Amino acid sequence: MKNQYHFCRFVIGSALALLLLSCNGCQLEYLLAGNGISQSVYHIKKKDRVLVLVDSSAVSPLSIHSMSQLIAATNQDLYRAGVTKQLVPAYRLIALMKSHPITYREMGIADIAKALNANIVLYIYIERLRNRLLSAKQITEGDAQAYVKLVSESGERLWPKTAAPGELVTAKVPPNLAMTQTHTAVEDSLLAQIANTTAGFLHTHGKSYTPSHGSQMVSPH
Repeated sequence: MKNQYHFCRFVIGSALALLLLSCNGCQLEYLLAGNGISQSVYHIKKKDRVLVLVDSSAVSPLSIHSMSQLIAATNQDLYRAGVTKQLVPAYRLIALMKSHPITYREMGIADIAKALNANIVLYIYIERLRNRLLSAKQITEGDAQAYVKLVSESGERLWPKTAAPGELVTAKVPPNLAMTQTHTAVEDSLLAQIANTTAGFLHTHGKSYTPSHGSQMVSPH
């Protein structure tokens, strides 16, 4: 019995050591604090070329600039987290939209993936994005709601398998004085939050992990 007990302790200790060695500094800190690790929902192969595709509802239409900003921010977060280096730059999607506006509106996700040589599409649908000026334009605040899903180049849903519209993502900017929190800053923060949360689904991190929203939004080429 003693030998069996010592063997079990050895196995558990070895497994824990391997887990700690596999974590980076931030992950280790959160794990030791008892918060645990949030695993990636889907493994993207290094050879796969990923397209971040953004769409929006009629009640919250995104400008081309905002769409490009969200794509670039998500690309940057995916790149920095080591999810993949094979990313379709935002300008390629925008160029397709501008050069073939009528055709683009009729294209499905698989059609767009094929046109841009993408293997996987990370689709972000902005259902609501509210950026408000209150109290005679002295107060700013905002909130957003989006749905995210992964789709293959053939149009097959990869994740999530059950939720019909996709995985829910929310963002919020609390009220503050417009002189310190501009209308533009509110939208920038909402888009950055959506990008951070979306990218967070695809890499392992601490469950209490809160990424910074203040980084410049630059898309890797």
